[in-house]
Amino acid sequence: MVIRRQNGNTVARRLGRLYAAWPDAVQVSHWLRDLGHDVYFVGGAVRDTLCEMQASDVDLATDAAPEQIHAVADINGIKTSSFHSHLGAITLYFDNAPVTVTSLKRDHYVGDTLTVELTRSLHEDAARRDLTINAIYADIDGHIEDPVQGFEDLNRGIVRFIGCPHQRIGEDPLRILRYFRIRTGFCLWNRQTDDEILDAMRHRADRISDVSRERIGAEMQKLLNLPIIFPALVDMQTCGLLPHCLPGADISCIRRLEIYERQVAAEPDWHRRMVVLGVTDPKANLRLRKSSARRLRRIGRWAAGAASLAELTGILGSQDALSVVLVRAAVSGEAPPDMTGGAG
Repeated sequence: MVIRRQNGNTVARRLGRLYAAWPDAVQVSHWLRDLGHDVYFVGGAVRDTLCEMQASDVDLATDAAPEQIHAVADINGIKTSSFHSHLGAITLYFDNAPVTVTSLKRDHYVGDTLTVELTRSLHEDAARRDLTINAIYADIDGHIEDPVQGFEDLNRGIVRFIGCPHQRIGEDPLRILRYFRIRTGFCLWNRQTDDEILDAMRHRADRISDVSRERIGAEMQKLLNLPIIFPALVDMQTCGLLPHCLPGADISCIRRLEIYERQVAAEPDWHRRMVVLGVTDPKANLRLRKSSARRLRRIGRWAAGAASLAELTGILGSQDALSVVLVRAAVSGEAPPDMTGGAG
């Protein structure tokens, strides 16, 4: 991904594409605005759209209370889920895709006890989020609200926590992995990770054990599916995080794998990368699906053999055959003669 500085016309054009792709979210915005509420697209959808990436889901933030969101959905015949309503989040189910609408909130601590309170302030809502670039708010008129300078960070290619990294990570250790995944997605490894952030991660690395293995597995799959992962894995190893996320992983062959993948124009594949990493019992440690675990075993087993690419293609299909060849090359350091023809 290349981040280019954006002017007003660029922002309006890109947000217009977001709204066109998510008409149900726009409709919800109109419903709530007609009742006098403020409504904003926020989070990953805005971040990715401004970087010319397609949003995979959308989140709306509003000063309406959860019961008001429910009432709007009921009036318009839209089914909802209240699973996260205690956090102010209501999911509305449309035919195309669900839309999550969350009331603006602020965190309130009494000692170590956290309670979540509703607010009408974007600044208070933004202050409880993880990264500045995830706290850019955009209304359906194309206006940007930027209470923590996330838009400026996006233009400058900076990924940073809101406020103190130690506090943000302490609130939710999974934010460490989200930081690496989002920063890696921006391909921003031409600049060194901030020392304060690395220090916070180093001191909180063991807290990852408090996070469910399913959530860790989901984040690691997303990270390993990105084009360039070696610098992130180096930083994860430096701050002591890697053993908690990918037990037994050895990153020494990953850079070579990335080089060979580019040579044959192979798309990144987290299964292939995990085999090269040599993760210990990934099915149990990352709570993988049975189908993913079977594929990992299949690629690893055939990579240990000597079958040719043609033979492998006939047995495994072209995708897994190429993965086997790439795994062998990464581990041995010797690209086989037929590798340049293996992408087909």
